[in-house]
Amino acid sequence: MNLPKNINKPFFSYGIFRPGEIAFQIISEHVDLNKVENKTIKGSLKLRDGILIFDQKGNDSIQGYLLFFKEGTESSAYESIVNVEPGNYYTWNEDQSKFKNEFNILHGRSVNKGIDEEKGFNDPKIWDNLFDSIWNDPFIINGFNMLEHYAKEIPKLQKQYEQLPWEEEALFNDYLKYQMLYLFLSSILERIMFLNGGFGKNPTLQVELFSKDKTLQNVFNKIVANEDFLKFKNSFERKIYATNSPKSHANWIFNTSSNINYEEAMKYYYQLRSNIIHRGKSGINKKEELRESFEELKFILKTFWEEKKAESKKTKEYIDFLITQRNG
Repeated sequence: MNLPKNINKPFFSYGIFRPGEIAFQIISEHVDLNKVENKTIKGSLKLRDGILIFDQKGNDSIQGYLLFFKEGTESSAYESIVNVEPGNYYTWNEDQSKFKNEFNILHGRSVNKGIDEEKGFNDPKIWDNLFDSIWNDPFIINGFNMLEHYAKEIPKLQKQYEQLPWEEEALFNDYLKYQMLYLFLSSILERIMFLNGGFGKNPTLQVELFSKDKTLQNVFNKIVANEDFLKFKNSFERKIYATNSPKSHANWIFNTSSNINYEEAMKYYYQLRSNIIHRGKSGINKKEELRESFEELKFILKTFWEEKKAESKKTKEYIDFLITQRNG
């Protein structure tokens, strides 16, 4: 997707680029906080693949922020936006907008194709509560809650595997249960990386970008200090090979006396997901490593999400305070 025709116009943010949402961090350094305005426009919001899409045809009140960029940073700011937002989802309003180019806004592309509308929910209040903010995202919040429930059920399910026809079947079925849990968790990982700036990136680039996030790195330091994760009390090595290219592998070496290699750690967690999905079904003898990896990644992602939310809330509160002070 190209930059808008006039990059000197402010940007109307109604989705994940609003102050307080997860993607605002990507452009925050370019935003002139002393000029940010609250703004309400008419239109409608629709949902495609869990992403809000704006349709100017509609009379709903859409609340957002008008973001002015610091002089000389406009190009960098809009480049950051188009590098994140997928061009097959959005297009700039430009001259055809009913807003007469007062600001730049991302319109949904082909808004009536592959779209879920709020009218499709039995109760419009459900839409408002779940998708008003990305921090209420049910794909993530409900996902974490369901994982907690299913993980607790595993010991109970294990009892069903007594008196089985072959000796290792109980172990094998237990291994399959952790594969199921890990794949479920991986879908949450994919969505978090996607929302955190990985739009339009291939999986390898998503993982590399995610591993550079300072909040994620702080969470890794917390898991090392957490008494529930004994693995990190000693040095260890985890090596996992790609199923379609055995020469390619993630080799995460954790040493208690040195810094964590965040990128290699995330590559390991992601390669484990890929091996489960694709042809690499071997490794039943590593069931305990799979269980540990599941518990670790669940802690990392859940803590990351909570800390990002807290950081974003503080940013929003500060910007809203500035707006209130300016408006008297």
